[in-house]
Amino acid sequence: MITPKANMLSKKDIERIHGDSLELLAKVGVQFNSEKALKIMGEAGCEIDRDKRTAKIPPTLVEKAIEFLPSQFPMAGFDSSKDFVCGDGNLYYTAPGQCPYIRDLDTRERRPATTEDLIQSIKLSEELDIIQQWCPMVLPNDVKPEMRGLRTYQVTFKFNTKNMLGGAEQIKDVPYIFEMLDVVLGDREKLKDRPVMCLVINPSSPLKTGGELIDIVLEFTPYMLPIFLQFLPLAGATSPITLAGTIIQANAEFLGNMTLFQTASPGWPIIWALASGILDMRNGRYAGGPESALMTFALLEMSKYYGIPSNSFGSSSSEANSIGYQNGIEAMFGLLLFGALGNVDNFWFPADMDGFNLMDLANVVLATEPIRQIERFKKGFKLDDEHILLETMLKLGHDASYLKDASTMKYFRSEHLLPDLFPRETYETWEKRNQTEEELAIVRVKELIANHEPKEFSPEAEKEIEKIIASAEKAYAST
Repeated sequence: MITPKANMLSKKDIERIHGDSLELLAKVGVQFNSEKALKIMGEAGCEIDRDKRTAKIPPTLVEKAIEFLPSQFPMAGFDSSKDFVCGDGNLYYTAPGQCPYIRDLDTRERRPATTEDLIQSIKLSEELDIIQQWCPMVLPNDVKPEMRGLRTYQVTFKFNTKNMLGGAEQIKDVPYIFEMLDVVLGDREKLKDRPVMCLVINPSSPLKTGGELIDIVLEFTPYMLPIFLQFLPLAGATSPITLAGTIIQANAEFLGNMTLFQTASPGWPIIWALASGILDMRNGRYAGGPESALMTFALLEMSKYYGIPSNSFGSSSSEANSIGYQNGIEAMFGLLLFGALGNVDNFWFPADMDGFNLMDLANVVLATEPIRQIERFKKGFKLDDEHILLETMLKLGHDASYLKDASTMKYFRSEHLLPDLFPRETYETWEKRNQTEEELAIVRVKELIANHEPKEFSPEAEKEIEKIIASAEKAYAST
């Protein structure tokens, strides 16, 4: 099979990035704002500064941690038919997540997202087989902020059947999440064999990690749920202005945090979420663009060097504020570069917009078309006697009509992608249809949601979870 691929770093480049990262960790270290983390790292031989709350990590400890990293691991769905393996060479997609705003399907106005929007987005995700992992796509603004995380879990457990990318917004949520998992799974201990959740941790740059974030993940140590380790250094703001400097820092940030979790529990599955950007010096906003693409591609090659699964946002796919040329070209650029040529393992896509703030369900549906195109591109083609069809060309010669030939009927569906939302039609047909791509997508979204049949969720389980939520509300109100 002939498949497209690309490389950017030489062996010498990779060794330089790795070596400089180790030096940074040994001489500067990582600021772990967690007593648990400092204790773990101190006992492992790191030099701890209690005042600065830092751990200087020796190269030998990092190298040892790398050896423990699994190259692939199972990701279980709440429905076993949705199980898959991360790192097996297939690209899987995660629904974009946690946007505070949504574009209304009817008015097309940008407004705060609600619990009902969360439910509708789950139903859409359930109908799109191209999405393998669910991340809560919006943050419901119609619930108390301190209850938002638990309410999101409540809705997710009721409607979602896929693997969940989550965690906890605050450490006090964790015991209630465990109680809900006991209800949903029958026993939270089943997480050890069926990891239905993946934990997100977003360490800050430069080289520091929030204590509560660490402590939340460490609460799940007995179950070793896969960790989605995501950084977002901004060149010129929270990392060096040069792309090379940011690449070194981002690599060191990954190695430092990864070492903590491998020291805490060797073999803990980790997905490296490759994300980096630049600070737009004109307005102080995050920006992606070609700079982000260059840094991400370099880090993607480092993930291959370490032999671990990786994730990518794509190239600035979240900068656009509406469906249009900018949104489409940025998203396709990232899909092609990282998904097809770089062979990233996981893509956070269909993408959100407005700097990770805005969810548009019409855009989610439209994005399934470039995903289908990229999947076809990744598939490549076979260069063998059967597929070259040389004998057919020799036989038919100059007057060939391949439309009538048996080979066309045999191979056209496997060789050619048939578009769905991007129809190949004449100008006259398009003009008569009088419907934009956005309008077509809105109709599709409404059809999918309306036809969705939610999974069976027992009334008893629903009541038990509501009791857990009520208990949390009472406890939070008294603090």
